[in-house]
Amino acid sequence: MDHDAPSPKPSADFGDDSLDSGNIKLHEYDSSDLLRGAKEVLIRHAGETYRLRLTRNDKLILQK
Repeated sequence: MDHDAPSPKPSADFGDDSLDSGNIKLHEYDSSDLLRGAKEVLIRHAGETYRLRLTRNDKLILQK
């Protein structure tokens, strides 16, 4: 387990377009904190591994 994982940043106040859903605050992560200079990272979830990739066009793609 990676103990150097980025810490969530507090959700920002986005007015009417807030990331808050009722009383649930969503955690916000900066992609540069997740990628740490790499073009791809692996994310494990529920026994599956996903690949988060940064494209040439500066878009993010999540693949199973």
